[in-house]
Amino acid sequence: MSESLAINTSMTYEAKLVGKKGDDDFPCNGKISKIELNKTVSAISITKLDPGVGRGDAKYTQKNSSTVGVHYWLDLGTKLTYNLKVWVSD
Repeated sequence: MSESLAINTSMTYEAKLVGKKGDDDFPCNGKISKIELNKTVSAISITKLDPGVGRGDAKYTQKNSSTVGVHYWLDLGTKLTYNLKVWVSD
């Protein structure tokens, strides 16, 4: 049985004055054997005097055998970057 990388993507979101949340869906053909999600959350300045809060997260949600989803949220003053890799087996 061999594995191949089916999804290799990176997404970045910024929320300055208002928080954000959402869902990203990625099509994936084959039997999912491994999912890797790495994320970085950091504060970004809202104003010259406000350094931002830097709160947020991303989690994967397997919708079905052909779609992998990522749910994300971030508070105001936050930058979120995630990298998603999904391997499938033959």
